[in-house]
Amino acid sequence: MPTPARTGLHFDNLEAILADAERVALKPGVKTTGNWTPGQIVEHVTLVIDTCMEGFPSSGSWLLRAILRLMKGSVLRKPMRSGFKIPKGFEVMSPPAGTDAKQAVDHLRRSIAKFRTCDRFYPSPILGTMTSEEWEMLHCRHAEMHFGFMG
Repeated sequence: MPTPARTGLHFDNLEAILADAERVALKPGVKTTGNWTPGQIVEHVTLVIDTCMEGFPSSGSWLLRAILRLMKGSVLRKPMRSGFKIPKGFEVMSPPAGTDAKQAVDHLRRSIAKFRTCDRFYPSPILGTMTSEEWEMLHCRHAEMHFGFMG
């Protein structure tokens, strides 16, 4: 399994994710230690942000939902672990090969602006109904994990 290039990343809000994407993903010659390019990493994080406002393609397994809903507070506050494969039915969250980093960062910027004005969020297929603050925490943990592979 690839090792993150940057460990200990912490984002308090979506704007901090954007600032890091602009600083790191757009840096000429930036390398990744995982399987995705910087553009793909930023695009994947953005696609997940989009789904909380636009809906999810399906729901997670009932067992996973039951377990993780009991651990919701921990999931929102503790670092995520890498190695989770995008499950069948959620391919919409897979970034296309060759995703341009600048276009991905622009997409992230637009998605954050939309998030800030969104008044209705879809339930998480795993964690259930979440407030905008909980969604933001989840997106921060998610970005911390993925952005750690850019360095």
